[in-house]
Order: sequence, then structure tokens, then C-alpha cells
Amino acid sequence: YRDLMRSGWKRIEAPVLLFQAENDHLVSNRAQERMIRKMAERRPGMAKMVKVPGAKHELFGTRGRMLQTYLLFWKKICNKREGMTK
Repeated sequence: YRDLMRSGWKRIEAPVLLFQAENDHLVSNRAQERMIRKMAERRPGMAKMVKVPGAKHELFGTRGRMLQTYLLFWKKICNKREGMTK
């Protein structure tokens, strides 16, 4: 974690999509936001964060509105990709 926050993020070459749980008690939301901001400043478009209101650490175990935020985002991504292949 410390290496990732200091300079490890500079070695990440693949685009990053981070889903941030609003009520995460295992991961620092501020640290995640800082890392995504640094990555996006270094390579615009490389890093994106989707905040999931009310969610806890494990998004896959959530229900209702929180899970809906996550699923709607993926639906948009899939629809964009589908339009690209037609």
C-alpha cells in the first residue's frame, strides 16, 4: 500500500476504474482519491473513480440503490462498447 501511494502508481500502465465504497472501513477513501487524481494528472483519461453512496467495502454483497449505482455504470460501459462494434 505504501509503495503504491508513494510511487508505485507510476508503474501502472493499464487504465484504472476504481469503485469507491462511501463507508469503507478497510480502505482510506482519501488515499484512493489522491491516487486516482495523481494518475489522471499524469495520464489524462487513465484513471476514473465511481463513488458508490452508502456502500461498504464489499460492493458485491450490497443490495438496492448501492448495487444499482454499480450495475448502471457497467450497463453504460457495455452499451458504449456494443455501439462501437456495430
